[in-house]
Amino acid sequence: MAKAVEAYPDYAPARSRLAFRLLFAAHMGWVDRDYGLRKGREHAVRALALDDCDSWGQTALGYLAMMERRTAESLAAFRRAVELNPNSATAHGDLSRGLAFAGHDREAIAHAEDAIRLSPMDPDMALFLGGIAVAHYGAGRYAEALRASEELLRLRPGFQGAQRLHCASLAQTGRIDEARSYLEILRREQPQLTIDWIKASVPYQTPQLMERFLEGMRKAGLGED
Repeated sequence: MAKAVEAYPDYAPARSRLAFRLLFAAHMGWVDRDYGLRKGREHAVRALALDDCDSWGQTALGYLAMMERRTAESLAAFRRAVELNPNSATAHGDLSRGLAFAGHDREAIAHAEDAIRLSPMDPDMALFLGGIAVAHYGAGRYAEALRASEELLRLRPGFQGAQRLHCASLAQTGRIDEARSYLEILRREQPQLTIDWIKASVPYQTPQLMERFLEGMRKAGLGED
């Protein structure tokens, strides 16, 4: 995608998709958070300057705001993406995750189900399931969150966000030994993972939702720094 932007710098969809990928990579822990947000912002802003009706651009703007915990702006941008392209499974899936991280669990699940209905064989099905998993966890339905994260990880075993949620869900359902063993594997793949890293990089939008997630990770044995 970076090559597409280099070749066609004024093509909004290339900019917006690159922005989304950078922001998602920062969320997963695949790139440095500050770098991902800085470069993602640069491309998202340019994409919307070129075409403010690009639904991918609105999605990227929503993801940026979510990562910076500007909740109202995030949800407004995600909703705008759906308005611009109501038949886009991707737009519904991204709105689902934004709602889930903000604690709107029922609406989040509804939009994830819309995404699955619109594109039942979508290559990004794991992302749709991610909205469902986060929504259940935030609402304290840990067994449901565990099931959704298991299904997600069968599709995309390398999604570190799902791995973290799976670990916390194991702990919250009382499977402490399994959670601790899983955390050891997760720490090998993401050595920077600490409570402080989660506070900075995982975009729960309220202190209550963040603390609920941290509770599970602490039970699994994750340290502060």
